[in-house]
Amino acid sequence: MTAADRLAEIDLLRTRAFAEDGPGYHLVELSGGDASGGAAEDMSWEQACEQCEAECDALVALLSARWGRADPFTLWSLSVRSASGDSIPASWAALSHLVDYVHAWEAGDRWIAVGTARRDRERGVGVLVLVAGDAPP
Repeated sequence: MTAADRLAEIDLLRTRAFAEDGPGYHLVELSGGDASGGAAEDMSWEQACEQCEAECDALVALLSARWGRADPFTLWSLSVRSASGDSIPASWAALSHLVDYVHAWEAGDRWIAVGTARRDRERGVGVLVLVAGDAPP
């Protein structure tokens, strides 16, 4: 997937309605590499992580040119708060269990967050995007 493809996917997600009976957000993996097989079969874990970080950084640069600079912020506290029973919007709670930190922008009535999920060697790494109607808590 090229950078233009990723931007087009984000634009599509921004305009797509949330399902009435669904979670009220879109959480999509835009690209991924995994050291266990698939497209990144010949990559080591470290190479897959580096590639996804580079793809995420490139996407952040393009989105920052569009919507302004977005400083990274950690989702660790959201994950802890969610686990302790605090009320966290489902969109941000779901993202906090997959990504350590994100860059986020408000674009119209939607929030867009981009980060790299470093799961494990079996499930791989990937660039994730969240499109949500609620602001980060």
